[in-house]
This record gives sequence, structure tokens and C-alpha cells, in this order.
Amino acid sequence: KSLSKKLDIKVENKTIKKKYNIVKTLSQAETIIKDCIKHKTFAFDTETTSLDFNEAELVGFSISYRENEAYYFPIAHNTFENNLPKEKVIDILKNLFKEKSLTIIGQNIKYDINILKKYSIVFETKLEDTMLMSYVLNSSGKHDLETLSVKFLSHTPISYEDVVGKGKDQISFADVDLENASKYACEDADLTFLLFKELSAELARDDKLDNVYQSIEIKLMRILTEMEFIGVSVDQDKLKTQS
Repeated sequence: KSLSKKLDIKVENKTIKKKYNIVKTLSQAETIIKDCIKHKTFAFDTETTSLDFNEAELVGFSISYRENEAYYFPIAHNTFENNLPKEKVIDILKNLFKEKSLTIIGQNIKYDINILKKYSIVFETKLEDTMLMSYVLNSSGKHDLETLSVKFLSHTPISYEDVVGKGKDQISFADVDLENASKYACEDADLTFLLFKELSAELARDDKLDNVYQSIEIKLMRILTEMEFIGVSVDQDKLKTQS
């Protein structure tokens, strides 16, 4: 970037038409879930009231199983009167994630797993994580969605703070206008799906790194997820002594 500015090299980014949709009916939701099963592999991302999964409540989630296309499922927005019926949608997800033939892609999917575990939803599917893929390919630097999107897709996404605000003016995602919330959520799933294609192709070129990802990182991620959900026991008296 710095070099291109110094040399006055202009980079033209292609404008790609995106198809982002808000799922407004249960029948539409069921149709999209059937398509997910048909495609076998899709990106999944939750939207919640907090970045700390212990405190967070599910507000909605997004899915992408085609390039440049995504769907947002609103279930607990204060700004939208026609949220999808929460209990029925959760039952749909419970059944969906029991499908062992499916592959779910996430960006730091540990968070999504622990959010859904609070609703008794368990991932029995195969899991992929674009954050871990990036880490295995090059452990230095950042591995957040924005950094990876700029690096691999030449695209700067909408940031979380763009949607909820900053500092004392920050609002809950449940209070974000539905149109803005859906664009942000759909983009997250869409970019995760696109990144998976790029990063999996990179890993496929190096058997050793691919083995590290498949045999260590993904398996360890499930263990770490469980550890974070359960937490650790603390002996208060011993801790005071240490202090």
C-alpha cells in the first residue's frame, strides 16, 4: 500500500454485485436450510448482544453457500417487529448441525459454537475456521476478518463499530437498524465463504501445513472451545496467598 502510494500506482478494484437477503418468513428459512444441506458446505456467523459469549444473547445469524450471496436470519431485533420465531429457528439449527455430512465454515468459530451451546445446539458437523487457516499459513500479524479480507480479497468490510458505534454511544446489536444489521451480518458470512476458498487453496499447496491445520489446529480448537465454555476452578484462599 505504502509503495503504491509513493509510486502513484492506482489499483482498480472491481465492483462485484452482492446479493444479500433478509429472511422474513419461516418457510423461506426452511428453504434456505434445505439449500445448505444440498450444497454441503456453507459459512455461518452469529450476531449477538455482546462480544463475551458468557453474557451474549443471540440476535440473529447469517449463512452463505454461494459466492457473493448471503442470508440474514433476524430472531431478536428490537428494531424489527417481524422477527423469525426464535424457538422454531433454534430447533431448525439443532437439526441442521446434527448433519455429519455437512461442513460449516466460521471465522473464529469457537465463539459461535459457545453461543449456540447456550441454546443446546451442538455442532456434529465438520468444521473449518478461516482464522486458523490464516494463522497456519503465516502466524505473524493479525487474523481478524477485516485484515484477511483486505489481504486476500482486496476488500475493506463494514466494521463492527461502524454498525454499533463507539464508546459511550455504542448500542446493542439488537438495537441496530435491520437494514444495516443485515448488510453487516451478510457480509461477514459472504467474506468468510470467499476466504475459505482462497485459504484452502493456499493450504492445499503445502501438505505439511495442511496437516498441521487438519491434524492439530482444528482438533485443538474443539478442545479449547470446551475449556472456555466450562471455565476453570479457582481456590480463593490459595489465590490470596499467591497475591
